[in-house]
Amino acid sequence: VTSVITLMEILVLPKRLGKAKLARDYRELLLNYPNLLIVEIDAKNVDIASDLRAKYGIRTPDALQLAAAVQAGASGFITNDARFKQVDEGIEIILLDDFID
Repeated sequence: VTSVITLMEILVLPKRLGKAKLARDYRELLLNYPNLLIVEIDAKNVDIASDLRAKYGIRTPDALQLAAAVQAGASGFITNDARFKQVDEGIEIILLDDFID
């Protein structure tokens, strides 16, 4: 599970570099990737995100991403931001750094 924010973030660099075809290819790949659910940001997501931001002080885009995962019922949230370890919302926070020797 991810949100449309991930899609937006991935498209920025190819667009900045003027590589419109690459941006389109990335977009199509993600939108059609097997077993990947990309959720829209809606009012419920915003409510959850505002609660998360108020409770944990995480940045707005991060709160929206985490809210999308929580709302979709994901069991884990993968990040490289150690500040997420404080989050206790019934979702496992998985730090990428924990897998690096």
